[in-house]
Amino acid sequence: MKEKIYNIVIKILVTLFGRRFVYAIRYYRLRKRWPNFDQPQDLSEYLINKITTNQTHTYAPLADKIEVRQYVASKGLSSILLPHYGYWSNAHDINFDTLPPKFVLKTNNGVDSQNVYICRDKSTFDIPSVCKKLNKALKEKSVYEYHYNLIEPKILCEQLLETQQGTQPTDYKFLCINGKVVDIIATMDRFEHKRSIIMTPDWQYVDRMYHQYIPDTLPPRPNQLQQMINIAQTLSADFDVVRVDLYNPGEKIYFGELTFTPSAGLLDARTTQAITHYATLLRG
Repeated sequence: MKEKIYNIVIKILVTLFGRRFVYAIRYYRLRKRWPNFDQPQDLSEYLINKITTNQTHTYAPLADKIEVRQYVASKGLSSILLPHYGYWSNAHDINFDTLPPKFVLKTNNGVDSQNVYICRDKSTFDIPSVCKKLNKALKEKSVYEYHYNLIEPKILCEQLLETQQGTQPTDYKFLCINGKVVDIIATMDRFEHKRSIIMTPDWQYVDRMYHQYIPDTLPPRPNQLQQMINIAQTLSADFDVVRVDLYNPGEKIYFGELTFTPSAGLLDARTTQAITHYATLLRG
């Protein structure tokens, strides 16, 4: 209920004062200084300026979790794409009898972990409830990141990734600037406790994350870290800033998504020192 009320308030404020003003307020609350979006001094200001001037509209096809697969394939990386079982414009059109015992349902324009439903046992999966929620999600609009609203909303079903222990694999988020990986957020228990930590490309801990997010122990270096870095840099080579999400359960690498406006531009999981450092890298 609190989140629903918050979203309503934000929509009213955006309607009355515009996204730029609301972003400035949120930035001030986070950084304790008034932002300068026209002359950005950190990566957050830079991204918010792109968002509020609609420069991110061109990213819509690549933010689409279905359409982006064509881009990944065009880079010679078809092998890292998860199997997809179907696409629908209405959840009631899904024939669950044809789906495997385990799968993931999600919208192709969801932000972060929104509108993601994991089925680990189809016999106990609450199909009517999930279908209702997915159809509602298809009508949702992003208040800040308008390029998501340019995506034709659909539901997709993909393979469920699990570790050998049957748990959700670590989500590796590679922040890339000018085609180079600058840091990696490793997110564990993504759909439950969601603990995250920032590591360097050579897998050294960096104290750039608010401590309430950090797990009790450091995650082990992934088996194919260098291969993932190479993939992230290949997929990011055409852009100034993009986050490339990958998985590495076992010995295989899988693609997650491309995110052009991490944390809706606020980068709230990273410290002020970090986002200023990123801007320096961006300017070269």
